[in-house]
Amino acid sequence: MVKARVTALQSVRRAIGWSSREVDFAGGTLEDLLRQIQTGDGQTLYDFLVENGELKPDYAVIVNGDSVAARGPSGLSMHLTDNDEVVAMAVLSVMSGGSSWFVGAW
Repeated sequence: MVKARVTALQSVRRAIGWSSREVDFAGGTLEDLLRQIQTGDGQTLYDFLVENGELKPDYAVIVNGDSVAARGPSGLSMHLTDNDEVVAMAVLSVMSGGSSWFVGAW
């Protein structure tokens, strides 16, 4: 069993019903952790955040300060160790002066 500190922000927090918690889970990968966390509608956080094996573009997952999306499709299979910090959040698209850029909403 691995124990990770999970923080959920914005719509992710609303989906799972809490903002921060230590989660014990078997398997040891980020995917295993996301599949362990239940949403209020009976699905898992994996179902909420992932589509076709990749993070949905509207969401970001950060592990110990590093973006999971930067790892590409293999990011979900990364191994976690005790006391890793995992943050899941919605990503806001900001439009300004004809340009757009993305901001993780903390």
